[in-house]
Amino acid sequence: GDHRDLHSFPTRRSSDLWETRVANVQRRKAEARAEDLRKLSNSLLSEIDEAIQKLPGSTQSQKLLVGTVLQHLDRAAKDAAGDPQLQLDLANAYIRLGNVQGNPYDQNTGDAQGALTSLDKSAAIATALLRQQAGNAGASRAWAWAQQSRSEVFFGMGRTQEAVTTIRSAAAVFDELASRPGAKIDALTDAATAYGSLGDELGQSGTASLSDPVAALAAYRKALELNQRIVRLDPGLIRGLVGVAIIHHKIANITAETDPAAALPDYRKAIDGINALPEEARKSLPHQRILALMVKKYGMALQEIGKYREALSYVEQAKAMNQAFLAPDPNDTRAGNDLMATLENEALCYENRLEGIFTEEPANSSADAASALKSLSEARSVTEHLLRIEPDNVHWRSALGLMLIRISQHQRALHRTEGNLELAAKGVAMLKAVGKQPNAQGFDLDAVATGLTIVMPAGLRDTQLAMEYAERMVDKSHRRKPGFLLTLARACRAAGQREKARAAAQEGLALLPPATPATVPSRVRKQLQAELVE
Repeated sequence: GDHRDLHSFPTRRSSDLWETRVANVQRRKAEARAEDLRKLSNSLLSEIDEAIQKLPGSTQSQKLLVGTVLQHLDRAAKDAAGDPQLQLDLANAYIRLGNVQGNPYDQNTGDAQGALTSLDKSAAIATALLRQQAGNAGASRAWAWAQQSRSEVFFGMGRTQEAVTTIRSAAAVFDELASRPGAKIDALTDAATAYGSLGDELGQSGTASLSDPVAALAAYRKALELNQRIVRLDPGLIRGLVGVAIIHHKIANITAETDPAAALPDYRKAIDGINALPEEARKSLPHQRILALMVKKYGMALQEIGKYREALSYVEQAKAMNQAFLAPDPNDTRAGNDLMATLENEALCYENRLEGIFTEEPANSSADAASALKSLSEARSVTEHLLRIEPDNVHWRSALGLMLIRISQHQRALHRTEGNLELAAKGVAMLKAVGKQPNAQGFDLDAVATGLTIVMPAGLRDTQLAMEYAERMVDKSHRRKPGFLLTLARACRAAGQREKARAAAQEGLALLPPATPATVPSRVRKQLQAELVE
């Protein structure tokens, strides 16, 4: 019997040992996997995030890395059950990945659909975590961050109504987290960023926003106040300092639509804010891109009040910066788009001086026509290159169509008639095609209506069509953009609809702040008033 007892004792013990060992191995495997996931996601995502975004010219390598990270995260998601920390890491990793795939606010690979898929995975993980632990701040933050990113992707796709609904839900959660006792600076930053995006979607100019300047300014002021609180808590924090500068810039953009002179102080604060950053931060590519945009917008506001010489000096500064961003990688579409817009704005300064809207600065008409022609020809070659990369981009097609018409007009003014008619006809055909696109935004339709109204020879004009597109554009912008109403007034006048033209001009003037003796008249104000006189 002894033999049997001796035998049975170790067996029981070895099975316990065996189970413990198996459990240990499983646990170590899970821990190793969790650790692997954390390391890999963080290192790969950081690589995409930092190194690659700072190095232009890397979209191809970004796409390869994105594919690798995605496979890795999808595999890890299968192992994450029952490990809340790992699930939270996964949720955050999917957001970072989604932003690299297609968030227009980040350097991204242009895959909006892929971005939404990754962000939906993140939101699902965060929602499941919140079902287990309702007050989990980490899970709440991940959920709100995923919603904010989804909203930004929707906005980039022109799905603005969905974007606004989504960002409002994110902002509400961030707000709640920021008002918890002992909330850290990060919580304030999250809330500030969300309100900044909400402001963009409600009213940022040059985008598919809801064109609601009053609501947009309220969101921006909330973001400004949060950023100023952050800077008071940590005066050296780069994010806070940049946040303050960017919100001043956005407030200026909205003010500039109705009162460019009044926008100048906020633009100035924005530029000074970036220039005051410590050298390393100031020189980083993202901050330099932001600065170039601020400098250009400051120049455009000066142009709008007839200060052309000063305006051109700022626009040329921005142009030099944009050219430097594009040089390392001619296929960087964001840098290309920025340079195209700056060159077009430079041409506009010469054209407006040429037109004599403000007579304070003497214009040399042939020199200004030649300068405008040079800027537009450079803009044309940049835009044609962009369209070889993305042939269906409606914004670039509308910009190019109008450029061709403007080029042909300056050539005509300079008595260079070679190939002029073909150029104008090509511009008209491009613009008519853009007008038919259901996803054409307000500023695309503005280009269409303008081109069809001004093209020479007059036989190429289609004033009836120009008027229809201008009506559509004014409706799309909720009748809140004075510049669009000016385009409509001109199209109506060109079509012989005098009364309609006057009504549109009246409506545009009503959007501007009432004129006082101190009012600095803007180009739009002068041109709307001229429509009433003619």
